Amino acid sequence: MAETGAIAYSYKETNNIKVFWDSVILTTDSNRVLHITTISDKIFPLFNYTSEDIAEVKERYKSSILLLSKIIGKQRNVLSVPFKDKSIQKISTIFFDHVMKFYKNIYSIYYKQKEYGIEILLTSNIQLDLDDVKSYMDNEITKEFSEMDTNAIQLIQINKEHKTIAGKNKTLLKT
Repeated sequence: MAETGAIAYSYKETNNIKVFWDSVILTTDSNRVLHITTISDKIFPLFNYTSEDIAEVKERYKSSILLLSKIIGKQRNVLSVPFKDKSIQKISTIFFDHVMKFYKNIYSIYYKQKEYGIEILLTSNIQLDLDDVKSYMDNEITKEFSEMDTNAIQLIQINKEHKTIAGKNKTLLKT
């Protein structure tokens, strides 16, 4: 949105994302990656780029997207998360970031994909009560995904932040 402004809005449910089709053209490629093109009566600036987000389309007109059922997130930041019915769903790390951002004293969050489940690594300036953090997280997760197998999520407190070469926090760490 920094480049284009708002491109869509949800109404009543998060699986009903309506595109501002008079301001932007949304399309997806063969990998379901969302592409955005701005349209206006101005020649400049025109934005035409990939968002790198994987999206599930609900309704199209020809190749233009009118409704989205969900934006999964950037492929590089998507985790395979087990559910109680033994299925695996792709969920963006951003979902977990939003869950954890309201828990006090957590400063950085990292993720490791495991064979069955995920590890969430947390940094803080205090010793966290991981049982309390887990209870809070499980409660918040089940508001959106009641069937997620939260037992497959392990929380670990770490002391060291992990940075990219550019100095940004890494999101996914190698196992």
